[in-house]
Amino acid sequence: MDKDKINLLIVDDEEQFLSSISRSLAMRDFNVIAVNRGDLALESARRNPIDIALVDLKMPGMGGLELLRTARTLVSELEVVVVTGYGTIEKGTTGALRFEVQGIVDGRAAIVVEHVTRMCDDIAPDWPQGKGYRVIIEGEPKMTVSLDMEDRHGDHAVGGVILTATRIVNAIPSVVEHAPGMMSALDLPLITGKGLYRPAG
Repeated sequence: MDKDKINLLIVDDEEQFLSSISRSLAMRDFNVIAVNRGDLALESARRNPIDIALVDLKMPGMGGLELLRTARTLVSELEVVVVTGYGTIEKGTTGALRFEVQGIVDGRAAIVVEHVTRMCDDIAPDWPQGKGYRVIIEGEPKMTVSLDMEDRHGDHAVGGVILTATRIVNAIPSVVEHAPGMMSALDLPLITGKGLYRPAG
């Protein structure tokens, strides 16, 4: 461990969240120790100097509050942040969103774009599920194309951010060369992969 960095212990049983936040905080120059159980967190605290602990409240076995009490006996000056994904969606507020935009040709919907966003998977379970985009072309034959994005650790949220970032980066030359004034995404050229492939070294 780098002795000049803050030692941060992250404890969460949600592997995807644990992986994502660990990478994010490591990039911000923390020494990160990530574990998915309370007993492993205590073992880490015994073996490593910990400055801050980020602890999930609800976990199988040892919960966040029990872990907090025990960890404080090992590291009396330990700073602890307790987090939880278990919340309450109050009446009159929104936990999920679904809408569609239709392109009408000759009085019928020729193109339909539907968008679904939910705070967690168990909200509106009867709505379409997925981690990306699905294109359905009705006709004979009917065709369905699914595009699910994820990073190397299986995080689809990070994968979506990477895709967005590549579009922005690829747009820089066109934006720089454009005359002063407003531009929209429709003004930007589509960048294909032709000539951009490089074998892994």
